[in-house]
Amino acid sequence: GITVDGQRRYDQLVAKNRLTLTASFKRAGWRAVGDLPANHRAWPEGFSYYHYDQIYDRRNLGYRGPGFGLPPMPDQYALAALQRRELAPRDRRPLFAEVDLISSHTPWTRIPRLVPWDEVGDGSIFNRIPPAASSQASLLGDSTRARKAYAQSIEYSLSTVFSFVQRYGNDNTVLVVLGDHQPSTVVSGQG
Repeated sequence: GITVDGQRRYDQLVAKNRLTLTASFKRAGWRAVGDLPANHRAWPEGFSYYHYDQIYDRRNLGYRGPGFGLPPMPDQYALAALQRRELAPRDRRPLFAEVDLISSHTPWTRIPRLVPWDEVGDGSIFNRIPPAASSQASLLGDSTRARKAYAQSIEYSLSTVFSFVQRYGNDNTVLVVLGDHQPSTVVSGQG
């Protein structure tokens, strides 16, 4: 077996040499933030394991608009909040940000609409913009409608990202866009 002291030294070595994107960017002098609008409670691992300097979530993003099914706020709001809080200041370090865009998450019953960036504000504008709406029961029972709603949600998310980069990006902006899992079987089919 390994001694307690040996285990502690091993754990310290692993922590010191942990290879995460966050750790790599921080070693290069960048600020690291997580913009995780679906989170609604503390996530201590974000600080202890990933070493984010700041984590934004449902509790501190300042959103005052309607929910959109499981997604509590539109992707556009999450990106606008990141712009205001982290990207707009001129005297800042380079920024690495993980932004979880969740408007394409099931059940796709309320899909936001893109609004002018200057009008996003605290998100209350989304109370006035009717989302594309379907009932959850009708989507789960009809794969054709579910696929259409899913496609609309993906179109919204990607359009929001493209619009954000056109509005706020520059020659130093780099994006890595990926999904964390396949769509539900009501969209993709079994197997």
